[in-house]
Amino acid sequence: MKSRYFCAILFGLTLSVFACSSKKQEEAPSGKFADWVFVNGIVYLMDTDLTKTEAIAISADTITALGKNGQVDDWIGPNTKVVDLKGRMLMPGFVESHIHPAVAGLLNTGVQLLEFSTKKEIMEALKAYSERHPYKKAIFGFGWSNDLFEPNGPHKSELDSVIHNRPVFLIANDAHSAWVNSEALELLDIGKDTPDPLPGVHFYKRDKNGEPTGWLVEGGAFWPQLPKLGLGSSSDFKQGLKEILPVLASFGITSLFDAGVPGLERYALAALTELERDDDLPVRYYTSHYVTSPTEAEDAVKDFLALKEEFTSELVIPSAIKIPNDGTIEAETAALLEPYTDHPKNSGAVMLDQETLTRLLIQADSAGIDTHIHAIGDRTAHEALNAIKASQDKTGRKDTRHTICHLQLVREKDIKRFANLGVIAQVSPQWPQDLHSTYYKLWVKELGKRRANHQFEFRTFLKNRVIMSLGSDFPATGGTLTESSPMYGIETGRTRQVPGKPNSFPIPQKSERVSVAELLRGYTYNGAYQLRSEKQIGSLKVGKKADVIILDENPLTVPVHQLHATQVLFTMMGGKVTHNRLNDFEFRTGTDTDLREIIK
Repeated sequence: MKSRYFCAILFGLTLSVFACSSKKQEEAPSGKFADWVFVNGIVYLMDTDLTKTEAIAISADTITALGKNGQVDDWIGPNTKVVDLKGRMLMPGFVESHIHPAVAGLLNTGVQLLEFSTKKEIMEALKAYSERHPYKKAIFGFGWSNDLFEPNGPHKSELDSVIHNRPVFLIANDAHSAWVNSEALELLDIGKDTPDPLPGVHFYKRDKNGEPTGWLVEGGAFWPQLPKLGLGSSSDFKQGLKEILPVLASFGITSLFDAGVPGLERYALAALTELERDDDLPVRYYTSHYVTSPTEAEDAVKDFLALKEEFTSELVIPSAIKIPNDGTIEAETAALLEPYTDHPKNSGAVMLDQETLTRLLIQADSAGIDTHIHAIGDRTAHEALNAIKASQDKTGRKDTRHTICHLQLVREKDIKRFANLGVIAQVSPQWPQDLHSTYYKLWVKELGKRRANHQFEFRTFLKNRVIMSLGSDFPATGGTLTESSPMYGIETGRTRQVPGKPNSFPIPQKSERVSVAELLRGYTYNGAYQLRSEKQIGSLKVGKKADVIILDENPLTVPVHQLHATQVLFTMMGGKVTHNRLNDFEFRTGTDTDLREIIK
């Protein structure tokens, strides 16, 4: 893989694969031999008590035995692959509960700007990229940061000064806005008289004369434009997914929830269907139907059911309606209960007002469809909870699994409502870090210190007995793909600092730090619960799917500032090996080695 952001460093570990003696084979129950047996490990089940054992047996795609080393002997036959873990940790595969792999793969096809921290560096990179690709009809890219600009955002003139004869279309690192040049505005037919897609929520930033400045704010303003640039076909998505999904498997991810491909989901689903048909899908892939406007909300249930009927398969599972109900604090489009400190006339805005959101949730509850509501600001979270409560009162249904995601700013009185309503809190543990030493200053400027110091209150959610699932939100996280891995998230969730940098500024409050055990559960069982799949995945239990990973270190004992460096050595999804960093992986027949020699 060529992209620097999707590269992973490969580490090896020499393990041997043994089988038992012929005598033991004769005593084994007929027809019950396992395909795999792992012994001599620290096998964490990821149940509520963090139970651990030593060995696990797997037949086809299912866990068939768990126990001490000697308790799995009968599952070993002449063709069983028996792995000596040598004290390594084995646990359930990670469940990534909020990520955008299809979008990320598409964004990886253009110029990458994530590594640049100044406008000068971005301009130099664009100029160089343009010169290297003289025949590209448009310059497409990803990764510039909002914190490089004043609240009025980037301007088309800055891009015009570098590239003026071709359209330039650059998506921000949070994937919530785009920066385009004058040529792009002309091609996209966005001018002074062009109406905003959703005024105040999804819009084209304008100067005092009403002319578009080149900043397209929120998804409805820019995602639908991609096909006009010749981007977003099913082949584009397939190419991108083939690059990114093996890397996610190398992180130990065995199941994921794609939180949306705005306006292009059918192309992405077609690509996923082809990958599964080609036996080239290394993860269990849950998808969402992404609602981009109040108009789309009216038909969201019908549209979701149509997608579910057309695309559901063993590994591709349409699972929820995604409602992106506000923007971001950085762009001052998140909906707040109090105005932004630096712009007291602005409190942000929601995409669906209280009445429309409630109506949609009533329809979803009536049809038994789960929802996934984007809420960065405290007003958005408050209104989402109101809508869920109103829907439950109206329909009498409390078995629908509503998830509110991100939850950057939430009042404590609203946090206390989650558990009573059965609402899942989905958060990104990678977020509470001062990645570029600028985010916290920006938050203080926009929110004031009081609110800036009460963001990402993960510990408060857990204290209030809320089920909290974890996911990176890549590529909207603002870092590279590697920096969005579960182990990076676990370190940041534990320290609230930049991974590997113990002297970096910890995002307040330190009291909101979460234990490694709680973070591991958030990345396994709780994610499975969000996806209504906790009976199949998320923990190790006889009869569940064989989704397992082997780590080179035990996260529960490794120094906290080294958690990010913990390597996943082996990933298995449904009994299929999807990632392997094990060197000299030997397969021996049952007559070669007695199991008793392994477990001395």
